[in-house]
Amino acid sequence: MLELLIALAPLTVALEPPRASVARVDEPVRLAEWPELDSAARRGLKTEIAKLRKARTEEMEADARVALAAIGPGAAPDLLAALGKAKADDEAERIETVLTELVGAAHTRLLAREFADKAERVRVYCLRTAALHPDAGIAAESVAALAAARQAGAKAERPPAEDEELFAAALAATSSGSLDALDVLLARARSSWKRDGLALRTALVAVRGKEATLALLPKLREGDDDAKEAVLNVLSACGDRDEAVPYLRPFLDSETNSLRIATINALRAIVDGAEPLENISVFDAIERARKWKGRL
Repeated sequence: MLELLIALAPLTVALEPPRASVARVDEPVRLAEWPELDSAARRGLKTEIAKLRKARTEEMEADARVALAAIGPGAAPDLLAALGKAKADDEAERIETVLTELVGAAHTRLLAREFADKAERVRVYCLRTAALHPDAGIAAESVAALAAARQAGAKAERPPAEDEELFAAALAATSSGSLDALDVLLARARSSWKRDGLALRTALVAVRGKEATLALLPKLREGDDDAKEAVLNVLSACGDRDEAVPYLRPFLDSETNSLRIATINALRAIVDGAEPLENISVFDAIERARKWKGRL
């Protein structure tokens, strides 16, 4: 019955209240080079990175972090090189923590230069970080990284939903405006939306619109409830109101509460520009679904 309702959903629907307004966000300045360091900063950089990598105590780590923060983003190239040489996860985590304090939207083009670095840690970090700051200017590098990650993952026979480099490349490609990685993001949305939902939403917002929506809507007729829930979650980030809403309404009547909740959150995002709700009870979901049906 649900499939029939989806198929018969009207192509247009009157909605109230009016479409949520979207504030204009100015494009950040994207740097072409890392800031140059003066001679004093350059002399201290090697010492502080060595201290951070060894960090036998919390005080040693804290001292290095403060010193590197004072040096600024110009320390990033050396920190990335150190990340590629890290021999243990805790060492890599310390370096990434400092990098995250220094690197931001201004540095996406510089991070893109490292998408093909020989060290997987560096590739994954740069891809994930660039994806946090959507930039159409890194589309070519991101799509190339996605293709390389697909090839490497297939050769290693890694399941796409568990391939961290493939996921990082998919985030970067999507955040730069490509739809080539929707399959990868759907797989991750199904396996770990709670853990990775924020990263997924950040990247998917960059492709919000009719094209992404039309690519996803047919998948609402495929697979089991978990697969459909993943589609609804992805649509919440990139769905076009006019195209998506008529096909979402039938899921408000779903007997599966998780589908009902995913639909409510998708409608909240697409129609009202609102954040998703968490920990909704069955009773609350039924009441919210009733109210949404009254609006649609």
